[in-house]
Amino acid sequence: MDNELVLNHNGSDKTHPKFEIHLTKSQGDSPFHLIERVNYNGDLHKAEESLIKFMFSNRRHIVVVKRLSINKKSSIRLPSDLKMRIKNLNIVGNVTTNTKLMKSVVDKSNLPLESLRIFIDCDNKPELDYEFIGIFKRFFLSLNNKNGWIPAIQSLQNQIVNVNSVSGRYFKGEQFHLLIKSWIETEKHIGTCFTFHTHLKEKSDATKILNFVRDRFDEATDGEKCVNIPMSSSAVIKLSFFSSDKSYFLPFKMAVVPVEFTSNQDQHTV
Repeated sequence: MDNELVLNHNGSDKTHPKFEIHLTKSQGDSPFHLIERVNYNGDLHKAEESLIKFMFSNRRHIVVVKRLSINKKSSIRLPSDLKMRIKNLNIVGNVTTNTKLMKSVVDKSNLPLESLRIFIDCDNKPELDYEFIGIFKRFFLSLNNKNGWIPAIQSLQNQIVNVNSVSGRYFKGEQFHLLIKSWIETEKHIGTCFTFHTHLKEKSDATKILNFVRDRFDEATDGEKCVNIPMSSSAVIKLSFFSSDKSYFLPFKMAVVPVEFTSNQDQHTV
């Protein structure tokens, strides 16, 4: 037994130590306690498969997960028959592969799901699966953005969207103009709201963006720190900026609101 635990002897006399993978559980600040032991035979991939098999295989019911975070660059191996009801999903890195994996295991019997967060290193510029993203009520997109790149978010169907690291140039570009036009053409539902977190600090710079957007749409109206763009007889697109106690920067919010919501604001037609 002593020789089995002395790793230096393993290469010379081919003894194999007996190791186990311990599956533990804790809640809050409570100490970890052992749930199960899984044999480890020296092959990490097989050990991973054994652990996944223990946790998820041969289940009679769908696995319910409140929050799942995937931050592996390599692919995860899951049982082919596994289905998960995931309320909140975070995907960090390897976005294309991990999205494909989650798309195959997510249970779609009770849609929409709560939220999806995707973290993207913009040097990679992955293609987003808009169909999969659309099954979540809220979508949070965090960009490690050095060059101002943003995916085609006009294709997003989520009701609530938050996008981090948005350049001020984005609002003056064709992509943002197409986003507004797509909302008008598809008559987005009241309550749809996209929030863009920028690096703008000066209100004068934010106001210039509002003026630029206003000038591109007929019948647009000014409001207090906002521009209102008509959609229908009952709804308008309200683009506004606001200050936050949590940040020095000025986020922009674009939301579909009832016409009555803007009726008490001082406005003038451009």
